[in-house]
Amino acid sequence: MRLIIVCLLFLLSCDRPAGSPPRPAGLTGFSGDEAGLQQLAKALRAEPQPERSAALLAAEEDLGLLFTPEGLRAFDRAAYQTEAARLLRTNRSRAAMFSSSRGETELLVQGATPEAVRSGREKRLPLGMNRIAGHLRPELTFYTVRYVTPGDDLGSSYTAFVAVAGRWYYLPEPWRFFN
Repeated sequence: MRLIIVCLLFLLSCDRPAGSPPRPAGLTGFSGDEAGLQQLAKALRAEPQPERSAALLAAEEDLGLLFTPEGLRAFDRAAYQTEAARLLRTNRSRAAMFSSSRGETELLVQGATPEAVRSGREKRLPLGMNRIAGHLRPELTFYTVRYVTPGDDLGSSYTAFVAVAGRWYYLPEPWRFFN
């Protein structure tokens, strides 16, 4: 019996590099639209769970779902991995990657397709998204989540969330990873 358990554990660990913890790609359980993101953002604040926040960070194999082939070539993977690792360390130490200031009790969710951003029809996302819109998959909608004080429209802002194939991903200010 003990040998069977050891063999099963070995087989389960073979699909990832030694020492790396298993991590699901993307986060499921929320619809892939604005309403689903509102529920997700509320859950991230109400019940901070490092594992849930960590699952949102796109893994290397997920990047092709988010970027065009040209965008994928232009994306600085090393810089992104460094930032993702930093966020994960910070997330574990304070138990909330998506924290905000006291009094920021309202939630604003704003989204747009890359084409709407590039054409100038949509100006609700940060300007950096305009710069990289041609590198993003055109069929996707990218979102900013903002926690604000009631009556205000400025606050703790998190860009960019995107849903693909039933999973939510978070790319922290993705324009920083393009030359």
